[in-house]
Amino acid sequence: MFNVKDDTNLDFRRRILLGRIKPEAVVSMTFSDMASEQRKKETEGIKAKSMFECELGATAVASTDQFKCGKCLQRKTTYSRCRQGAC
Repeated sequence: MFNVKDDTNLDFRRRILLGRIKPEAVVSMTFSDMASEQRKKETEGIKAKSMFECELGATAVASTDQFKCGKCLQRKTTYSRCRQGAC
């Protein structure tokens, strides 16, 4: 009901009223399915920026010799994660 009553997403309500979206389908829709086109574009931009920043600046978190790398077979392994923790 929150998404149907949302004044910033009038397009979603309009699609239901015009029959483009069946009322029965609303209960199984995800929040991204209900989002306005503007919100979808903003979300994609945030995801793209996050991925770029993660690829750009992965920082080492921990190094150990307790594990063997499956690629190079060396014992020196490093765990890393992106700065924002979004990956």
